Amino acid sequence: MIGLVGFAAGPIYVLGFTLLHENVDDELRGRIFAALLVLVRFCVLLALAVAPLVSEGLDALSERWWDGEVEAFGLAVAVPGVRLTLWLASVTIMAAGVLATWSLRSGSGVYVGGYLDNGVTHGAATGGRVPESADGSREDSRP
Repeated sequence: MIGLVGFAAGPIYVLGFTLLHENVDDELRGRIFAALLVLVRFCVLLALAVAPLVSEGLDALSERWWDGEVEAFGLAVAVPGVRLTLWLASVTIMAAGVLATWSLRSGSGVYVGGYLDNGVTHGAATGGRVPESADGSREDSRP
């Protein structure tokens, strides 16, 4: 499970940056990305400080509840605190991914004139508006 989350982390990181780049005004983009990078580095530092404490706590619980080993279908699986901490981290990452997906699909934009305006600029040539074709319909494919 941890390997699967690891393989998905790279593309998700790029996708997140792409979404931010598309949806943030030019005037704020540098500040937003700087704040994001500071937040990411702070979370890594926090994880490095907290993970050993969580691991020790989960190790004590594992020893108390399961004697450090779980047996299922005749197969014994050791459950030390380190393993439980990594499982907890992977569940947390997957929950964050589900939350992000739900957030993006819920539609954070505002409907303006029947069209979704999610803050994406449509270019300086059109003055920030979606151009209309000769028959009066919108040229973009937004619903």
